[in-house]
Amino acid sequence: MSISSLLSPNNVFCKTDCPSRKRALQFAAQSIAENDPDQDGLVADEVFDGLLERERLGSTGLGFGIAIPHCRMACQSIHATFVSLATPIDYEAADHQGVDLLFVLVVPQNETHTHLELLAELAGLFELAENRAALRQCQDSQSLLECFQSFEKQHSDVKRA
Repeated sequence: MSISSLLSPNNVFCKTDCPSRKRALQFAAQSIAENDPDQDGLVADEVFDGLLERERLGSTGLGFGIAIPHCRMACQSIHATFVSLATPIDYEAADHQGVDLLFVLVVPQNETHTHLELLAELAGLFELAENRAALRQCQDSQSLLECFQSFEKQHSDVKRA
């Protein structure tokens, strides 16, 4: 599953104002619930509760201003939203840096393999300083989408070489 296939203009947000981790997760949960192409019946409050419950187990902040909040829910497919924040927020990340890039996932309860591959792919993508910088330079949702598509094209070109 490609990262960009999970994203659309309806679930990618650029320079969003969210003053806290709680508000950022509420915003992301609302986005996921409103952009439910599979008609899974996701409810924003339930998605938010699931994300918060996962955060209680340990912060999903990776460092370098990145977080990948995720949770399992009763749904048929993986749902996502990407949010770049106007101002970094405290996220209790291991490196103590504020987070300004969040890739949020909701995965089916019985999904394991694809979910773990996706998390690993995201971690690898965000590990590269040039990718983080490119995302932070974007000024609108369309340019964010194009960044993710570009990252995947570069990754597939490297695999073929």
